Amino acid sequence: MIKIELKNVNKILSHHYEILTIKRGKEDTLIDLLDNEINLSATNPDLCNMYKDLKVSVMKDSNQFSILTATPNELQKFRDRFEKDHHNILNTVHTFVKGGKDKTYRDDILKAFYYKNYDKWKAYDLARKISINVCPYCNRNYTFILGTDTKKGTRFEFDHFFDKARYPYLALSFYNLVPSCHICNSNLKGSKKFNLDDNIHPYIEGFSNNIVFSLTPKNINFINGKSSAYRINFRKHELSNINNQKTKAAFKNIKTFRLTELYNLHKDYVNEIIIKSVIYNDDYIKELYDKYNGTLFSSEDDVRRMVFGNYIQENDFSKRPLSKLTRDIASELKLLS
Repeated sequence: MIKIELKNVNKILSHHYEILTIKRGKEDTLIDLLDNEINLSATNPDLCNMYKDLKVSVMKDSNQFSILTATPNELQKFRDRFEKDHHNILNTVHTFVKGGKDKTYRDDILKAFYYKNYDKWKAYDLARKISINVCPYCNRNYTFILGTDTKKGTRFEFDHFFDKARYPYLALSFYNLVPSCHICNSNLKGSKKFNLDDNIHPYIEGFSNNIVFSLTPKNINFINGKSSAYRINFRKHELSNINNQKTKAAFKNIKTFRLTELYNLHKDYVNEIIIKSVIYNDDYIKELYDKYNGTLFSSEDDVRRMVFGNYIQENDFSKRPLSKLTRDIASELKLLS
């Protein structure tokens, strides 16, 4: 798992807030929709107060706080407070559905926060501004964007770190919209309950050098890059200083996204790294650098990136799949300092 690094984050947050709250033409904004709910619930004081609370929380206050742009930690605190204050009304059933799921006021909030109307909140536009090429949860799949909000193509999915069915009022909060591949979002995480105490949030951090890929040899054929001779695992790095809670959170993400199982399907890729570790020793790397310095390479790291066919610096992990795997295994094999 890798951290999402954003460029021009303040501009992205401002744009997202304006798209949802500033009126353009006749189309209702999120504020308009909440006003409608406030008016419709005038005879139900608890419900009316809940929608008023949401409207105030959506609009920026004197400290520029809004749940649309709040940090993950702020969102979790808001969630806890909102659930405590409005728990009863949120879970009140107002429509009984024969043979189906009874409707609660929690369900109604999800309609007001119109996540599924992707065109209205400009999902493609936001995806382009985030501009991440690889799924941060798995670092295995590309998330390229092709198309626009008016001419559809393909883009990454937005995973709700805090499940939108449980917490519908966070459905459009920027830091609750994690760019993700379909496998991680829909097939593996789904509606599992995530929180900042038990899971790692990619807008806050990744595994970095704390949790690393590691090879567990089974027999001596490991040194020849034989798939059956080793297993790919994760371990806490010996120099890591993260606490036990963070370590457990990281391994909970690993379990949720089935990363150990999935990465053991990439042994063909690791086999090549093992073989290259034999061929491209430090002397050969230096020889190539000295020979092509100033033309093909500007540093020995450039040579190593060519050898591995991938990025090896952490701030580049979002550019290409399997980059963290490459760096970690190459480091373990002493190909990187």
